[in-house]
Amino acid sequence: MSSAAELWSGGKDELVAPRLAEIHDELVETLAPQPGERWLDVATGTGEVAARAARAGADVVGLDARHYLLVLGRRR
Repeated sequence: MSSAAELWSGGKDELVAPRLAEIHDELVETLAPQPGERWLDVATGTGEVAARAARAGADVVGLDARHYLLVLGRRR
């Protein structure tokens, strides 16, 4: 049996994320993060939503089962 990380690691989130940018923008706009507000982004993937919330001032933690995506997100 595979772990969750192995199961989900077959996708290429870094290639899909740009196609979802409009959805990410709308989600963060709707949720309206405030400076100092704490956010937990579970299954953050490439960190697209987390980055947008952080730019709005939220204190964001992103979690993902795929370590390489966390590394990619930190670089951003």
